[in-house]
Amino acid sequence: MLHLFYLLLSGVVLLAPLNSTAQTKSFSIGGVFGLTGDAATFGHEELNAAQLAIDEINQQGKIHLTLTIEDSGSTGLGTVNAVKKLVDLDGIKIILGPTWLDTFQGCLPIMDKRGVLAISPSASIPIIKKSPSQYPLVFSTYFNFQREVTSLIESASRRGLKRMTILCDQDPYFVEMRRVALAAAANASLDIVGDSEFSSGETDFRSLIIKAQHNQSNALLFASANQASALAFMKQRSQLAPQLTVLGSHDFEGYERDPSFNGILKRTLYMAPEKPSKEFVAKYQARYSTPPIMTASNSFDAIMLVSKALSSGAETPEQIAVYLRQNEHTSQTFGMIRFSPDGGIESGNFIAQGSLAKEVQESVR
Repeated sequence: MLHLFYLLLSGVVLLAPLNSTAQTKSFSIGGVFGLTGDAATFGHEELNAAQLAIDEINQQGKIHLTLTIEDSGSTGLGTVNAVKKLVDLDGIKIILGPTWLDTFQGCLPIMDKRGVLAISPSASIPIIKKSPSQYPLVFSTYFNFQREVTSLIESASRRGLKRMTILCDQDPYFVEMRRVALAAAANASLDIVGDSEFSSGETDFRSLIIKAQHNQSNALLFASANQASALAFMKQRSQLAPQLTVLGSHDFEGYERDPSFNGILKRTLYMAPEKPSKEFVAKYQARYSTPPIMTASNSFDAIMLVSKALSSGAETPEQIAVYLRQNEHTSQTFGMIRFSPDGGIESGNFIAQGSLAKEVQESVR
């Protein structure tokens, strides 16, 4: 529809057409996903959900987003190279990801120096930042890490598991998981009768499993960023100590979909985040013919939050960061949220999962 404006010139009123349709602003976002390697289950979920969000935003027509995708390969070097390409070659200033940023932290100084805003769907902010002011342009829509680990230990204690051995690899995420688990075990009156760490990629756990049996453990907290390590451990546990309950991280949700783990996930207990909104689940399933798992909804939320900031007029990384911190937001994962001073999310509920949990379901809020 044409609008008319009036121009009064020399006593003559002239009419001229004025097109009021504003040009849609376009923005480029980089996506660093673990599409191969150990983080691939997370990475593919995050990419799927990001595409879903971007298509929805572009259909609305307020702004237009393009996504430039890089595969981190689920390695530190791969993550650094992916970020460097997006930032230095493609000129990207907003990054979704990287997947497992708390594990692959080498890119943080690069993004910080270049003034790049990063919002990761799968990174625990307390592991990344030593203080709330460090890396002020880095955010995460990931679940509350401390709450997950604490609720796992408390759930194990309520099920009568009182003697636990800890086996965690040296990945930063699981180093912190061990620390939180030790504190939670003390509060839950759960005795730690063994505590060992191993290198990522280790595949021989037989002596450690036998030692756990010798110490009369009835629970073994196992955590590794390497799927080959997890598969080897679960096979050896099934052969040597099938009665030993395995406490695990949310990664076990992915293992349950992997045929390689068929038949060896008995007597397991882990905490999975409460399901996202029914609206998101329906959208995702209609698009990909499978329900979302892991950090799919977190990725969808991250894109939506950035788009809201851009639509509000915040265009630079610094302006987007201010918008994210100063406003309350709607999310598909948590409902209404606010970012904490360090850029993380404090809310989030968990539900006990695994074969042992099916005996008595419970939620932790």
